[in-house]
Amino acid sequence: MHISTLLPFFLCALAAAHPDTYYSNFTQTCENITLVGTSSLVALCNANLTDQNQTPRPNRLDLNQCVGLEQNTGTLEFAVNGKFTTGCIDCYVMPINNTATTQTHNSSTAFTCACLPYQGYLGQDNHPLETTLNLDEGIGNFNGVLKCIGGFTGS
Repeated sequence: MHISTLLPFFLCALAAAHPDTYYSNFTQTCENITLVGTSSLVALCNANLTDQNQTPRPNRLDLNQCVGLEQNTGTLEFAVNGKFTTGCIDCYVMPINNTATTQTHNSSTAFTCACLPYQGYLGQDNHPLETTLNLDEGIGNFNGVLKCIGGFTGS
């Protein structure tokens, strides 16, 4: 296999392992953030961050493209093609008030599910555990379009 074939996969994995501000803080510029079904994040997002009179763009992002499960603990994490729905149920989103943190804005979006670790993990009693991921640590607004770690884009 050629190195040029593997390079895109390596770069996507590296981006997922090290979230940065490039894919973050979408809650600052998006509104009406909801979850449709188990994995479709829906929001209205502003394209021009300086124009307050614009009409926000509708977005839908499949969280299976950028959220997965930590294999041993069953906790949600950002992962390219993570497919968290293979082990999670009862998912929802809700705002988090961050006024006591060092973040530059006072709100972010929590994504919570009941998840099981993958089969074979010793010490689990096979009951789903509630786990939460701050979506603002891996999803950004790019000119009115949601994108997550790995470069996946909403519609």
